[in-house]
Amino acid sequence: TEPDEWKPQPRLWERRLTDPDALTIRMGAARQPAVFEIDSRSQLDQHIELMKISERFSTIEHQPITVSLLETGSLGLACPPQMRDRLLYSIIWQLLVCHAPSEVRLVALYRPDQRETWRRLIRAPHFIPLNGDKQQRMFPISESDIERSFRLLLDELGRRSEQKDDETATAPLPYLVVIVDNDSRLHQHPVLR
Repeated sequence: TEPDEWKPQPRLWERRLTDPDALTIRMGAARQPAVFEIDSRSQLDQHIELMKISERFSTIEHQPITVSLLETGSLGLACPPQMRDRLLYSIIWQLLVCHAPSEVRLVALYRPDQRETWRRLIRAPHFIPLNGDKQQRMFPISESDIERSFRLLLDELGRRSEQKDDETATAPLPYLVVIVDNDSRLHQHPVLR
């Protein structure tokens, strides 16, 4: 039998698109003001102590900083390359672990020299195109695959446009998250424009 830590945990893909935290990603943590106030007016005899407590807890350490991709529509990361790569990888893993591939699909367009970093994600079902071809992934494995990735993205967008116009369509399409690395050749491609 397989060890318990290898079995899928019940929290895998637990977020639904109907949840308030759907497509919300944690970007980091910071000290933030508390969202509560202490009303000490009825405790005049303990007013000084309550003020000290109030001041002590007026900010809270290590509060998560989150961004909703549903609200922002797009997100850019501007930081040193090593930090950017770690943050991007964290974002991708949050999307993969929290959301089912039936609700969120990913397309990755990145620099060929980043191939080894991305290769670890090749088995993630979130990168399978909606046409169901499990032999393909919506991210390039080699330099020659970049154009194929753009074709898959274009096909995907065409399918979405057709389904949007089809009044008999019942199943909603999953959200499509497109990850574009900062490569000027990628940005010049007609699909991205």
